[in-house]
Amino acid sequence: MTKSIEAVALSKECILIESIGRRNVGTGPLLNLTDGGDGTSGAIRSDEYRAKMRAAKVGKSTGPLSEATKRKIGDANRGRKLPPVSEETKAKLSKANTGQKRSAEVRARMRKAQSLRDRATYNTERMRAARTQPVSEATRAKISAANTGKRHVTRKPISDEARARLSESAKRRWARAPMSEELKAKLSAAATKQWANTR
Repeated sequence: MTKSIEAVALSKECILIESIGRRNVGTGPLLNLTDGGDGTSGAIRSDEYRAKMRAAKVGKSTGPLSEATKRKIGDANRGRKLPPVSEETKAKLSKANTGQKRSAEVRARMRKAQSLRDRATYNTERMRAARTQPVSEATRAKISAANTGKRHVTRKPISDEARARLSESAKRRWARAPMSEELKAKLSAAATKQWANTR
């Protein structure tokens, strides 16, 4: 590796670590302990050192991760949000990538990944719009007519203890999001009718 290529590689390493963030300082998921650019590039390992490294790894599994390990990694990363990338970092990334030529295979993979992201965003927006769109009176009447007379779907009648728990849960929800007395009366009447059908 020539000095100029090495300098570019180290610079990109610093930019990527800054943009993604390090776990030990709470800015992202990377396990790097430094900001990058300070590795031992060009180091030549002795045969003795290589033998020690080999002996330390003999017998250790390097195959696919087990399902348990995958779940642990997923649980550790679930809900974690990466910090926003600063304009300065965006400019550095843009400069580092300007003029790069990617193979047709790499471009195809990038197009596929972007297509999947666009599709996921589109579906999310559709579901969000469907949830926030008001339901017309005609649609409500159809839903009510379709459900009138139907028994509440349960495997067995609901016990008084379960009813009490559901009631307390509903009261807590109402306390967090106050409802009008008219709406409470409607919900109460609907619930009473459902419980009657399960007896």
